Amino acid sequence: MEAIYAKVDGAMTKRDISAAVNVICDCIGDTLVKDGLLTISNFGTLSTYMCPGHDGVNIKTGKLEYVKPMKRVRFHSATVFSQLLNQRKKTFL
Repeated sequence: MEAIYAKVDGAMTKRDISAAVNVICDCIGDTLVKDGLLTISNFGTLSTYMCPGHDGVNIKTGKLEYVKPMKRVRFHSATVFSQLLNQRKKTFL
C-alpha cells in the first residue's frame, strides 16, 4: 500500500487505496469462481484448475494425511508484462 500511496502523491488516502485494492481482489475472486478464467490485458491470465487429492505430511504432527481435492489458481503472464519484469530485473542486478 505504501508504494501505491507514494505513486499517487497523496491524491488518495491510504484507506481509499486499501478499499480500492479490496474491491479489485473481490472482483477477481468473483470472476474466477464464476468463469474460471480472467484475462487482464498487458498483465496476464488467471485460471482455475482442479488439484487432485493426495497423501501429504502434516507439518505439525508429522503424520501422513489425505489432502482433499481443491481448486487452485494458475497465472500465465502476458508477453508485455514478462518483458517489463525482465527489463526491471536487469536494473537490480
